[in-house]
Amino acid sequence: MPADQAIRRLVRTTLGCSCPESVFEQIERSHRQQPVREHPYTLRLVIGKRLLIYVLELAQFKAAHLRLNDLLMAGRRDRDTAGYNRFRAVLSDHAADAGIEASLQAEWQRLAAGDERVHLHLVHPDSVAGIVDI
Repeated sequence: MPADQAIRRLVRTTLGCSCPESVFEQIERSHRQQPVREHPYTLRLVIGKRLLIYVLELAQFKAAHLRLNDLLMAGRRDRDTAGYNRFRAVLSDHAADAGIEASLQAEWQRLAAGDERVHLHLVHPDSVAGIVDI
């Protein structure tokens, strides 16, 4: 599957975004080998200069000793500085279960303090296949 189709599938199907088709005409990608506090992602996507997405494996996130607050603050800062509409953090993990997801979501909601323009998604690696290795 070509990369842009995989990104559309991730955004529309997995993340549930109802972005208009026109936003997919411009997709920016940035890669990092290892996530760090200032840039807590291995893949950064900007869809149509509106939607900011950070993608990384949960194991990489933990290995980099990052916290959800690091991820949220960096994404918010990036979103607000560039004037994007939304920020979505996507953590992929083979072993994620409902308990881990519920715990992460509860912490995210507490940290986000009512910011409705930030979202956390825990997904199976198949959902980002063809995207993280672009």
